[in-house]
Amino acid sequence: MEPDALEWRVPTTEQLAEVADVESDADRIAALAKALGVVYPGADGRTAIHVEFLFTNMAYAVEAGFSSQQTHEFLSMTENVLQGSILAPLSEGAPCLSQHDSFALFKREVLSRSTDAAGGPGAFEMSAIAQMTDFVARSFYRYYRAYALTFAHVQPVKTAQRLLQVELPLTFPPLSDATQVPFVPPPDDR
Repeated sequence: MEPDALEWRVPTTEQLAEVADVESDADRIAALAKALGVVYPGADGRTAIHVEFLFTNMAYAVEAGFSSQQTHEFLSMTENVLQGSILAPLSEGAPCLSQHDSFALFKREVLSRSTDAAGGPGAFEMSAIAQMTDFVARSFYRYYRAYALTFAHVQPVKTAQRLLQVELPLTFPPLSDATQVPFVPPPDDR
């Protein structure tokens, strides 16, 4: 992996509030990319996948009714897990963490932000933690190997412009131009 590849930061709570105020999902993704300081879609498919990873997590947090601080904490957790599980080992030339070890990292991240952790920020209650864990298991860990492969291999992007010609069928004339033809019954061949 190239040295400057995918060094990310999580948007601030103010930036997340601005992103949440945007009307359409496409505009939200563009606003999130702007907050991250990347071009979306970028010249690199991994950048787009990373932005969409954060957007999906942000959309879940908004749907779950998280406050802006909780949304920021959740995005920080998922970003730290992605960085620690896949991106950091690859940048050091090591293999990605196993799914089991990555989930242990997620568990440590959650425990450091839970209400039960001593000295933690106490951002999440146990019910929210259960829902978060279920979401992350159904989204990130369901496709963990795909994320690992995506970020492990540089995906070349080739943009080509091609001339496309499509033959369209002729349109029928309007019924107002139709002529009336007298009905002639078929001959009786009995």
